[in-house]
Amino acid sequence: MIRNTFIKWLYNLYLYHIRHTSKLIPLVYSIFPTYRCNFRCAYCDNGTEAKYPELIAAERDTDAFKRIIEMIRRESNLIAFGGGEPLMRTDLEELIAYARKIGFKRIMMNTNSLGILKRPSIIQHLDDIMISLDSMDREYLDRLYGVRNGTAERIIENLKTLAEMQREHSFRLIINSVIMPENILSLYDVMAFCIELGITFSPAPLLVGPYPDNSLVGNEEYMHLIDSIIDIKRRGMPVLETFIYLSSIREFSPFTCLPTVYMRISPAGELLFPCMILSRMKVDVLAHNRLIDAVRHASTAINLNTLHCDNRCHVNCYLEASTSVAHPGAVFSEAAQLVRLRLKEIGSRKNRGHLIDVLEKHRKNAVKMRKSNEKELAISGKHTHTLRPN
Repeated sequence: MIRNTFIKWLYNLYLYHIRHTSKLIPLVYSIFPTYRCNFRCAYCDNGTEAKYPELIAAERDTDAFKRIIEMIRRESNLIAFGGGEPLMRTDLEELIAYARKIGFKRIMMNTNSLGILKRPSIIQHLDDIMISLDSMDREYLDRLYGVRNGTAERIIENLKTLAEMQREHSFRLIINSVIMPENILSLYDVMAFCIELGITFSPAPLLVGPYPDNSLVGNEEYMHLIDSIIDIKRRGMPVLETFIYLSSIREFSPFTCLPTVYMRISPAGELLFPCMILSRMKVDVLAHNRLIDAVRHASTAINLNTLHCDNRCHVNCYLEASTSVAHPGAVFSEAAQLVRLRLKEIGSRKNRGHLIDVLEKHRKNAVKMRKSNEKELAISGKHTHTLRPN
């Protein structure tokens, strides 16, 4: 069984480009220990226009999830914990510690961060911690997340503390920002926050179900923001996504989706096949000896070579994973970029100051664009109904 992710990626290149098949082996497994969440984010969407906290799902117990984690380890050295909010599980420390104990090389977790500092044993075993932050306006965030006043301030303070802990605990802190019409200008401030604290930035467009929100398609301010992110990434700002991903979400360009490269497992321990959005089959993972057997079982019922989606799912997991196989040159290009930037000592205080200056120029241009658009709308007599951050 191949465990090394790089070797599996090379094998997928062979399958896709030489054998011309879409029946690829998974590179990453993401497990959702729970769909429960203590937030009620306005944009929450599992890809089918359903909000995670509203999904009713049985949850496997600790021992069952440990067995699932073991099955993943036999096939991969990467694992991601998502949700819902993973911190809602009281046994999360035990699950993540077990993943580290059995040899995972990279353990990732998406979280809203509330309570994470009180659970340090979780932090010490993680390699990537991704936290949502969609503005620096605290009051706006409290409304957006459907939480009590002051919660956004706690998130920002958690981010500051975790940013200081990155080097000591050897993890990467990532801010994920959902791009919406009303927060486009605010995200320049979020990026400045990332640069100042050495946090990696991860943008994602607002989706309604699997499709991009109509108000972003052809939106000049949105495209300017993406252009700014591409430019600032080239200059050295840590941005999680690849250049090809950023270019794709700028125009919402069609891409070839290869869903089995990135697989999800539900709280009930079911493999959602071929992806969470379609979920044409839910396969009980523990009913099989090996995880790959569960994938093959589902593959016999669904012919992946005839599965063609329309222009949808412009999100990191599916777009990036699929592109890495369909366009492998993008992977080598990113690797070269990382080497070049490390040689330039991108983390230096001087370079951070330069990035802030460049970002401020992009922000000022965005403000001019906003004022010009508002003036044109006023002249034409049209009105926008965008709820902007205060």
